[in-house]
Amino acid sequence: MIYTITTTLPLEHGGRTFATLRRNLLMAEHIKEPIKILTTNYNANYEDIYEDYMKKSKISTDFQLENMYDWLSGYQL
Repeated sequence: MIYTITTTLPLEHGGRTFATLRRNLLMAEHIKEPIKILTTNYNANYEDIYEDYMKKSKISTDFQLENMYDWLSGYQL
């Protein structure tokens, strides 16, 4: 598994987030390893953002996206 840690994955994003998503998508396609992206800020709308990324082909089914706040709370937020 390939891990990436970033502060945020916003719905509307610029170059840094675009580059992070694109780099991970290329690794998933060429290295054939699952990808896990960890975010460190709290955002109650991450599930909607992840769905939008999937619809727009910014991520693939090989991706696991996880927020540290959700994980630390036992997904009780």
